[in-house]
Amino acid sequence: MKWLRGVPSKGPARRLVGVAVALAAVVVVEAAVRVAVSPSLAAGFTRDFLVGIATSLPFLAGVAYVGVWLAASDVDATRHGRVLWWTVVATLGSVAVNVLLMAVLPTASTWQAVSWLRWAVAAGAGVGALVGVTEARAVQNASDAARSEARAAHLEQERDRLDYLNSLLRHEVLNAANEISGYASLLREDSDPDSRVFDYSGRIDERTDALTSVIDDVRVLLQASREPDAVDTVDAVAVVVEEATRLEATCDAASTSVDAPHAAPVAADRLVSRAVRAVLENAVEHDDADETSISIVVEATLDWVTVRVSDDGNGISEETRETLFDRPSRRTADHPLGLYIAARIVEGYGGGIELTETGEDGSTFELRLPADGGDEAAALQVGGERAADLD
Repeated sequence: MKWLRGVPSKGPARRLVGVAVALAAVVVVEAAVRVAVSPSLAAGFTRDFLVGIATSLPFLAGVAYVGVWLAASDVDATRHGRVLWWTVVATLGSVAVNVLLMAVLPTASTWQAVSWLRWAVAAGAGVGALVGVTEARAVQNASDAARSEARAAHLEQERDRLDYLNSLLRHEVLNAANEISGYASLLREDSDPDSRVFDYSGRIDERTDALTSVIDDVRVLLQASREPDAVDTVDAVAVVVEEATRLEATCDAASTSVDAPHAAPVAADRLVSRAVRAVLENAVEHDDADETSISIVVEATLDWVTVRVSDDGNGISEETRETLFDRPSRRTADHPLGLYIAARIVEGYGGGIELTETGEDGSTFELRLPADGGDEAAALQVGGERAADLD
């Protein structure tokens, strides 16, 4: 039977279904015996018998439903036995009460006594199953609430820990790294260019810059790992233009162009700029040419804002593509988190990032960010298109 497929072959849930089936079989057997021993069909199927059947069937159906539902529910399996226990106890109690009533109110015939007793069993089982599943559901809800409260407390502790680590990196470690870099620069200025001190101080300065970059990446990752209290409205076009300008100012080999509407508000925070920056820097890092041309297109709809970044590089190998957005297994100062951080930031807003095209003619990345649907945001999108060439 299809409705039994979700019920385990053993256990309280299966036994509840078995109880309902057994009681239904008793009804069928009783009806067959009545027909066999009665002189006529009408004499066998009396009014009391039919009324008893009609009032028993809902209880039987309820017991069977509880068994099937229990097997598929999220109620802990250790509580299923409690439901069966309630069913048995309620059935015995119902039988006991009705036997006493039968003793006080004698039945007119043996058939009436049998029907009465059968009805008592069905009613007791139905009520017991209902009480049992209600209790199990209540206990499960209480347990889930307690777990949720404990989980919330744990998350709050983790949040405090992340805040502390972020503060530690920002104020202590980063300040120390900057101080080391400052002393290395002073030492380099006071040393002969041909001396080993000059060479070593330069290396210290370079490694300190790399360490500072690592600290900044980790700090951003800690911020991205936190569940935001609330996102703001950020203009994705302004972010793209700012990051494109920044890339050209810091990298002579980069040339960018931006094609975008006047504004494209998204539900994000200031970290979204780091996601855009990581994709732009990735385009330069994976290009062996003397100059990298990067085209950025921003498209806005009612639900999403898409930032499409295309370059004219050499493409990305298939091996690299497989782990492009994964966390590096070994973190070193010259192995920036880049696209891993970008993916975590964008996913935190409910968006996504993917490599849509790659080959000898270059690669294209797409960042999808949820559009801010407020009236003010909608008004910002009106006004046509803006194309900016940043040379």
